[in-house]
Amino acid sequence: MAERTTERSQPILNQHVGTAFARRASLILYVTFLLLGLAGTLLGPAIQSLTARFGIPLEQGGIFPTMQFAGVAVGVVIAGRILDRINARYLLSGGALLLGVGLLVISTAQSLPAALVGALLLGFGYAALDVSPNVVVATLNPARASAALNLLNVFFGVGAVIGPQFIALALRQGDIMYAFQWAALGVMLLAAPMFTISLSVSDGH
Repeated sequence: MAERTTERSQPILNQHVGTAFARRASLILYVTFLLLGLAGTLLGPAIQSLTARFGIPLEQGGIFPTMQFAGVAVGVVIAGRILDRINARYLLSGGALLLGVGLLVISTAQSLPAALVGALLLGFGYAALDVSPNVVVATLNPARASAALNLLNVFFGVGAVIGPQFIALALRQGDIMYAFQWAALGVMLLAAPMFTISLSVSDGH
């Protein structure tokens, strides 16, 4: 059944998704996954700074990644359900904005509840950008979906490797929160290019 569905959808994809568009959109999403991998490395090393800022014991610092995980868990379910119902551009650009806002809120929050809201938003945005690029890249590259998805995850890995160097650079500037702000800027700048990826993954156009 799955093979017959793929065979039927292939002509639709070839007809409506031009090669130039597919390449440009895929490149945007590769860069997005690089920044996603980078963003995923930020919260852990910042726990000591966050607990000191809000005057809570270091052993309670796990509340920040817990809130991020809660956002990811809920966000993955929501993103998976709505991606088939809306144009992918809305989930992609919305996810970028949520991720960027979450990073900015964490970096500038003056109260613990605000920082926890930022971690939750970070999780929502992370989930949207974890689910939707995978589906969109596979839809854009039906003839080589496996290779395109492998490359997407290579970019994620590169971002994860760059992350600690990014943090070290921020620390040399005097504040680990600079890393959050720089990453937020990069992700939010991608929201506009991602909004140009007008694609309905349910029918491939």
